[in-house]
Amino acid sequence: VVLAVTVDRQVAQAFHGLAGTPRAIVQAISNTGYSTWWLIISFGLFLYMRYVYQWHGAARRAIFLFTTVAVTGIAVNIVKFIVGRARPKVLFREDPFYGLSPFHGDSAVHSFPSGNMTTATALALTAWIFWPRLWPLWAVLALLVGFSRVALTAHFPSDLVGAAYMTLLIVWALKRKFEAAWGPLSLSSRQARLPAWMGL
Repeated sequence: VVLAVTVDRQVAQAFHGLAGTPRAIVQAISNTGYSTWWLIISFGLFLYMRYVYQWHGAARRAIFLFTTVAVTGIAVNIVKFIVGRARPKVLFREDPFYGLSPFHGDSAVHSFPSGNMTTATALALTAWIFWPRLWPLWAVLALLVGFSRVALTAHFPSDLVGAAYMTLLIVWALKRKFEAAWGPLSLSSRQARLPAWMGL
């Protein structure tokens, strides 16, 4: 809410008009946040590891990845529809609008939360759970996707924050469920842990 009131519009205006090679680079980064290919890859990897290679540990991790991307993707689309926040690009139309239009099917008012950031955060958190020591790398990769969405004026900064927090809650709940059934998902002796103050 603070970001929406203070800086969201100013950031959108700063990036409006990005073109040429910089836009192409940013678009390529942004494309990595689309969930479709990650769902296909992770489910295909699950099938291969489970039924062909018969490496059950890898199969479990692949289906965990699939589940985190799928569940967070469903959740983000439900919230988008309910909230109905206008995207930054709507600010630059002949009839600019900055606000909410709940329960509307037009993607132009599906800004909050960011779907690409949701996928990127789900991937980063899952990678952190698997390889905890590399957490700075996973965080940077997720932030790059988030930055790309703002630079393309597809989302406001607050859309990224909302997506990241919502995804964290969902992925951590899934982690607990999976580990209760199968044991630790980490591939090292170190476990991914959240700060105690978060209460998760």
